Amino acid sequence: MCAKTPIKSYLAIQLRTHRKSVVIALITILIVGVALAIGRAIPAITNIFSEHMLNEFVVDIPVKLVILTVPIILFFKSKTHKEWQEAHQDIQITKKDFATATYLEIFLSTFVGVPVLFTIWIVAVLVDHSIIENILTIGVFNLGAGFFLIWMMTALVYTLRFTKLAKINQGAVLLVICLFASLWTTMGLQSLLFSMEMPFAMKAVICMLIGLVVIVIGWSITTKLYAK
Repeated sequence: MCAKTPIKSYLAIQLRTHRKSVVIALITILIVGVALAIGRAIPAITNIFSEHMLNEFVVDIPVKLVILTVPIILFFKSKTHKEWQEAHQDIQITKKDFATATYLEIFLSTFVGVPVLFTIWIVAVLVDHSIIENILTIGVFNLGAGFFLIWMMTALVYTLRFTKLAKINQGAVLLVICLFASLWTTMGLQSLLFSMEMPFAMKAVICMLIGLVVIVIGWSITTKLYAK
């Protein structure tokens, strides 16, 4: 059996460390999402909210919760190379490998909640079949944009970690700035793509591809900054 590489060891340790909080977060999102989906069939709820809001509860809000929650948990609990190495002296990981591992951690975490989202959508379709068109168009488009958002935020957080922003309020200010910058950019990209005549699935793929380019560029810059 091959020994684990430092990157695999990092990911394994992070998984063990944050598994409980991530599972609790995803279960909470699943419960809330399913409740909102079932709410479409409850007259007391449909009489209060407009059709637009009911669609938001199923098509848009669960996407944001699923895509953002796990990465943000990891961002708040992330450490610098020096901090992590001091806490795990038995594992020697270079700064370049550490940068790669942290990017991989967030990249992979964006997919963890997708089964939860699909479960919510399946329940919503079973409750009200008419929502399937919105899910396969706007929902899929929002999902692609969500991947772009978190991958751009990853690049911003890990490159700006080397600035003074990371020292303000234990990095909380850095996270907020990066989140809002990513949100504004995502909304701009969505508006641009929304105006184009093409299938929503293709728009989602474009968002993801641009996000991939951004996160790769961010990884490249971060590894160079760690090397200095």
